[in-house]
Amino acid sequence: MAKKTICTLCFIPLILLNFSIAQGQTSPKSFITQQYLARADKFADDLMSDSAIVYYQKTANIYKKQQAWKKYYLVQVSIAKQYLQLEQYIMAIRLLTQYLPDIEKSLLPEVAGMYYQTLGEIDYQQEKFTDALAFATKATKYYNSLPETDLRKLDNLRLIAAYKARMAYFEESFEMTKACLKQLDELPTSKKALNIKVKALLLLGRLYISRVVFDKVLDICYQTILLLDTMPSSKKNLLLRQIVFNRKGLVYKNLRKFPLAKQNYRKSIKIAQQVYGNHHKNLAIEYQYLGNVYLAEGGLSRRKNHLDSALFYHKKSLETVQGSESQDTFLGDGYFAIANIYHLKTNFREATRYFQKSYEELTKHYEDTNPNLVTLYLKWAQASNEEKRPEQQLSSQ
Repeated sequence: MAKKTICTLCFIPLILLNFSIAQGQTSPKSFITQQYLARADKFADDLMSDSAIVYYQKTANIYKKQQAWKKYYLVQVSIAKQYLQLEQYIMAIRLLTQYLPDIEKSLLPEVAGMYYQTLGEIDYQQEKFTDALAFATKATKYYNSLPETDLRKLDNLRLIAAYKARMAYFEESFEMTKACLKQLDELPTSKKALNIKVKALLLLGRLYISRVVFDKVLDICYQTILLLDTMPSSKKNLLLRQIVFNRKGLVYKNLRKFPLAKQNYRKSIKIAQQVYGNHHKNLAIEYQYLGNVYLAEGGLSRRKNHLDSALFYHKKSLETVQGSESQDTFLGDGYFAIANIYHLKTNFREATRYFQKSYEELTKHYEDTNPNLVTLYLKWAQASNEEKRPEQQLSSQ
């Protein structure tokens, strides 16, 4: 009986597919393409980029055989964004630039616009803000024929505002972000529109932080959470929620509402653990943020337990990335932070030891005479002198 039931269930999708084809609703190829795309999008939303790439490539192969070139080129954008998620920037750039000449010859301006927009996002991720802005501006020219309310156009406007914010053009960024949100408010609700609106609100919140208008930031955080509650559950959306908790933690820390700051940073840490696991640099950064709250609290009160907690979370941050190859100054900066905490605790021997570790790590990335090391040298010398002082006092007696 069980075997018969299983066999019947296995045939149901085939029966439905044959029925839909008979009714002229779809073809086997288009049905399979839709399935591949749906799987790829689901993997992308859950940050399973390798699996998403496999199914996007399967979809692209079908479009290529059908010579459906516009759809084929658009899928390449989705693949490039997965390489971006994996931080494989060269792969993403190579993929897009190899098709751009054909796209421009084929007179597909909106597709070319999406390619330049994505190239801008890749540069932004690498902190090449001027190049990112140049690509986004070029995308705008290709989007000229689109209506002002087109979501691709609005998303590109949001990105330009983000790039300008990172280049310290705060007023321009502020006005562009508000304009983007105003236009989004006039559009029907959709998954894409909600995603753009959440990201635009997060940008607006960051701009209010630069203005030190913290009540506005908290209000925007509340609006953003309400929107996120209406969106599908996925790891990608979890990360947007994490930014909100992180933002609230920063605001409450600056307002010296330390219990609320710690509460929000702990929520942010919990999401980072869900998304990245227990050994990832992004989780390590969250531990540092929480440690900095205790450090700020300890700096005001000079209570030993606060400084001990700050030390615990900063050490936990480095343990989280233990064994991974550092490609930047993260470890060196982490050792420097720990050294400073020991200095505050007047444990000058440990402070000196960690300043030494910081120096050894940072000089893998900087020359000895680099201005970035000036503060380290000053603090290190101070701790070293404090460490020697009791010995000098004893020898003078």
